[in-house]
Amino acid sequence: MSAAHLCGAHLIGINLTQANLNGTNLSRADLREAKLNKATLVQTLLQGANLEQVQVNGANFQGANLRGIPWLIVKDLMVQPEANFTSIQWDNPIDDAMLSKD
Repeated sequence: MSAAHLCGAHLIGINLTQANLNGTNLSRADLREAKLNKATLVQTLLQGANLEQVQVNGANFQGANLRGIPWLIVKDLMVQPEANFTSIQWDNPIDDAMLSKD
């Protein structure tokens, strides 16, 4: 499925364990509760995708675009075992301490 165009696809609960999704366009896709364990998502476009409760143990997101995804969801993904998020693009949360500076 490498380099497929699945923009806006409804993939709720899909099992993509060990899938090769390199360069795939999954922007705005609904992947709630999907299984992406050990999947390869290098340079994948996930901008605005719904990644709530997605399993990504051992998945490789190197260079993926995760912009437009709430940072708490990105954080939940990043703490899963052995997942690689090297060089991803994502919207960094605004630091409250920065807002309070004069």
